[in-house]
Formats: sequence, structure tokens, C-alpha cells
Amino acid sequence: MSINMKKIAQEARVSVSTVSKAFSYSKEISEATRERIFDIAKKYDSLEKYTLQKYSKKVIVAITPEINGGFYTNILSLLNDKIKKRGGILNISISDFEKENVKTLYEYHTKYQKVDGVLIIGSNFDVFNLLNTPTVFMLGNSKGHIDAVGTSIKESIYEVVRNLKKSGHKNIAFIGEKLTESKKRYFEEAMNFYSMPLCREIIETSKYRFEKAGYEGAKEITLKNIDIDAIITAYDKIAIGAIKFLKESGFTVPDDISVIGMDDIQECEYLDVPLTSIKTNVDLVCEKALDILYRKMDNQFYFSNENIVVKSELVNRKSVKNKTI
Repeated sequence: MSINMKKIAQEARVSVSTVSKAFSYSKEISEATRERIFDIAKKYDSLEKYTLQKYSKKVIVAITPEINGGFYTNILSLLNDKIKKRGGILNISISDFEKENVKTLYEYHTKYQKVDGVLIIGSNFDVFNLLNTPTVFMLGNSKGHIDAVGTSIKESIYEVVRNLKKSGHKNIAFIGEKLTESKKRYFEEAMNFYSMPLCREIIETSKYRFEKAGYEGAKEITLKNIDIDAIITAYDKIAIGAIKFLKESGFTVPDDISVIGMDDIQECEYLDVPLTSIKTNVDLVCEKALDILYRKMDNQFYFSNENIVVKSELVNRKSVKNKTI
């Protein structure tokens, strides 16, 4: 004899909402309550009618800004390998750097897909955790109520400016693009902190990204006849584009102009002039983020409010000249 949820709720002395959550394996319901509800449903041969079958493996979704350019693709590849080794499955959703998309995707995966955990990559959006789904921010800010694992990119940019000044560089330019505002701000702060001249040039391309942004940014600097001896770029692909233009224009890296990138992608060490870059240690970021996420998924009563910063490091290669020698 079949029984409806209202009757189950009455017999279990809980609300209909609690019965519904129990059948969908919500983490809001204790195991004891869930088992009591299931036993009642079994008694009336109704368990299969209401139970949403739970997949045996942990399913984690990574909400990423993009899958272009190599940086985020590398992170997703690392996450996939690490989650696979832990016996789980990684799903990927793309937000296109839109904060509202992050919220929409988050609500979709937690409310309707009912994933076990969420990783939000590179977003500062304050997502309201409606279903208490275990969530960790990576390379972004959690606004205080969701765990976050980031990198010390600001400190590394300060280190780059300090080292350039120490090695005799006097006029340093910065090339970024529309999505690298924070790095530009850190550059400006570092230049002021180390009393570098105010004639520095900051180029932010609004039309271009990746290598094209670097190529066009370097072109703009040279068209203005700005006397520079170093360029810091917001990420390595921009540096690669800038170096291409400089070479085509007769400049030698690093003898005429030193160039520094960020992220330390694989290509850096294989360029004609190996590129000095800031290594963000994303492998360790991924590992720490998953450690927190799995602790939260494995124990519904586990609470943490961590904001972990993984140290970045400057990887010196041959694209920077010591002008004091």
C-alpha cells in the first residue's frame, strides 16, 4: 500500500519539507531522521517512489571564468586529476567573468543538480549559500562567510618592482587588460611605495586580451616615444605578445627592455629568451581548496571559515637585465 509524503510526515512527526529533504539526501537532515523516514516509507512500499537515487561518487562543480588562455585550463586540469584520485567527478561551468552568471550557476548546481561541492574560481562575488552546499572560493574573496584559498600576488608584484629598482631600472611600464584591474592597482601602489618616477606608463587594452593585448600595448608605448627600460605584464600571454612586438621593432630583450610576466605558464621557460615570471603555485591552491571542500563534504557538521594565502614566488630567468653591472 502506497503512502503520500503528508502521511509519512505525520507518522515521523516531522514536516513535509523535512520528508522531502530526506528523500533528496539534503545535508540539512540528520542521518537518524532520514533513516526513520525511510523506514516508514519502506513499511508502505513507497521508498523507491520518493527517493532520488544518490550517485555513489562525490560530484564537484568548478565555476570558472573561462577556459581560454591556458591559466584557468591548467587549474581545471589539476582539479580534475586530484578529484579523480579522490574517487570523485568534476563538472565545469563557465561564468564568462559575469558575477550574475556565477550566482545563477551556483544556484542551479546546488538547488537543481544537487552537487556535493562547489569550487568558485577567480570571483569576488558574495554567493548566498542557500542549501548549505560545501563551497570554497579559489583565487578570489569570499566576503567572509565562505572559505577561500588565494595567492600572495600583491606581495610578489612589490618584489618585482623592488628588484627592478635594485637592478638599475628607472622607467617601468605596465601592460594589462580590462580584467586585470587589481594587478594594475598593485603595480601603482608598489611604484609609489618604492618612490619610482611618476613618468611610468600604464596601458590597459579594452579591446584585446592575451598575446594581442601585449602586442598592442607595447606598440602603444613605442608610438608615444616613452623611454622605458622594463615592462611588467598582468600575465604571461601578454608578456609573450609584448616581446613579439619589441623584437619586430628592433628592441632586444632584455638588453634594451626587461620583460616580466605573471602566472609562470609552461611556455615561459621555452621562449627564445626564457621569461621571468611570478609563479602563483596553483597546484598547492588546488590541493588546499580540495582539502577544505572534502572535509566539509564528509562531515555535515564540520565548520570552517578559512582564508588561506598560498605564497607566490618570483621565478628569475633571462628576460631581466641587471643594469648595475
